[in-house]
Amino acid sequence: MTNPFFTIVIPLYNRAAFIPELVNTILKQEFTNFELILVNDGSTDQTQSILNELRDSRITCISTPNQERGAARNQGARLAKGKYINFFDSDDEMRSNHLKDAHEFCKKENYPLWFHTCYGFKNEHGEIIGYEYGVEKNPESKLIKTNYLGCNSVFVERDFFLENLFCDTRTLASSEDWELWLRLMARQPLKRCKSLTFYILQHKNRSIHTISAKNIIQRDTLLLNLLLADAYFLKKFKNQLSIFEADRYTFFALHLIESRDKKNAFAYLLKSFSTSKQVVFRKRFIACCKNLFLLYLGFSIGLQKAKSSVK
Repeated sequence: MTNPFFTIVIPLYNRAAFIPELVNTILKQEFTNFELILVNDGSTDQTQSILNELRDSRITCISTPNQERGAARNQGARLAKGKYINFFDSDDEMRSNHLKDAHEFCKKENYPLWFHTCYGFKNEHGEIIGYEYGVEKNPESKLIKTNYLGCNSVFVERDFFLENLFCDTRTLASSEDWELWLRLMARQPLKRCKSLTFYILQHKNRSIHTISAKNIIQRDTLLLNLLLADAYFLKKFKNQLSIFEADRYTFFALHLIESRDKKNAFAYLLKSFSTSKQVVFRKRFIACCKNLFLLYLGFSIGLQKAKSSVK
């Protein structure tokens, strides 16, 4: 297509089983002025064979060596012709109104540089288990605490995105989206479209459920370093920097407790407290203290409620 309004970019890594239904759903969108760019990120399954069978003028398929999602999304976005880019995950469910409601919102809000829609969660049985509607006022106060923006929910004006790409360092994988949203937030206000437009499908193979405590610490240490080196971020969030950093350390402690690493978990809790005294009022800090105490006593621990505030 020569002048699509939207470009949907989807990175694929060993997702052959998801592709037919995903593509079929997207091609049935109520709003049809879009292009779909599928990026095969070095898959070793039948992904490429399935892509070779796709026949629709709106679809572009490219294949790259495995580089992780950030690099794959950037590569797809560089080929985008749409006014807005939407990054979608291969294992989630797009509702038929996803693009229609986003388009109507763009017109109503005079084409903002970036905005998000709302979404729900489904379990492995297809049952709806929750929703994320975001916030209307001061979204930055929520985003600095947790990444509530599903990657699928965000629409970014193409040129604005190309000026602010995903960090493509593999170490940052699974937090590359949060790092970008915080940088974008520091540059332009985020608008909210109240429409529910997709579902995140929870399953045990999602990357967020398979990353180790060691990798989480490496990942979020890089996240901190990247953001603290960004002048826009420092200016926008200057009053929240210490508690943001302290929250990262309690997040490390949480996963170290789960790994039964008492010594390092305690060290990060101390580091969290020394970074910001405010952290003692955070639910995750309290949960970490409680469960670390139980761990020292040899009792079982329960981190599910504390982990509800991940990222």
